[in-house]
Amino acid sequence: MVRRRTYALTITGALAALGGAWLAVGLSPQLEQGSVAWASEVIDQSDVDLGWTAVDPAPGEARIMVSYRSTGLVPVSVSTVLDQAMVLHSGVSVVDERDVLRPEHAAPRVTVPRGGSVAVWQTLGFPCVDLTAGSGVVADHVLVDVTTLGITRRLELPLLPSPVTLQTSTDRSCPG
Repeated sequence: MVRRRTYALTITGALAALGGAWLAVGLSPQLEQGSVAWASEVIDQSDVDLGWTAVDPAPGEARIMVSYRSTGLVPVSVSTVLDQAMVLHSGVSVVDERDVLRPEHAAPRVTVPRGGSVAVWQTLGFPCVDLTAGSGVVADHVLVDVTTLGITRRLELPLLPSPVTLQTSTDRSCPG
């Protein structure tokens, strides 16, 4: 009887340890700033203090790409999040040293290998807000859903090397 009890406690302890490890890895996906960033030609990148700025971009013109490196212990799935006011379109692609990164290769979801990098592509636009001439709106982070070991978390990652400002030269009002 004692042997059965010891066996049961050992199995229970092992299962608890495995469950704890699964939760620890699954609840802590880690993405840090990657080495690649790009902005479309309508975004001025020359002023380090102001950051990336686009004045009166036409719909679909203000596009950016930033990369993040997975530093976790296991592969992660990264998905786009579209519920941000300034994001008109978003996609992700795995960064492969041999490939040229292109926005048309982006997908809504990719699996990033351990130690690999993901490129987050976004098309930004003015949200439905009233703006006066000379003012603007700023995007300073990227939202992604990251799934590790079946557990999904939403991460707010800093938009580096610089926030993006969409500035208007005329008054803008939100219809309706």
